[in-house]
Amino acid sequence: MNDSLAALASQLVAAEAAGEASTPAWVFGLVAFGILIGLLIFTLMIRVDR
Repeated sequence: MNDSLAALASQLVAAEAAGEASTPAWVFGLVAFGILIGLLIFTLMIRVDR
């Protein structure tokens, strides 16, 4: 999964450098990344509680 995230990040950087990506795309990406990290932490907490 880390490889796909790295590939997505490099595509976003390339798109921004080419002037193809807009600021809302970056905001959406950061929010989606934050949600994924939150779900990961939440899942790990549930496993620890059991």
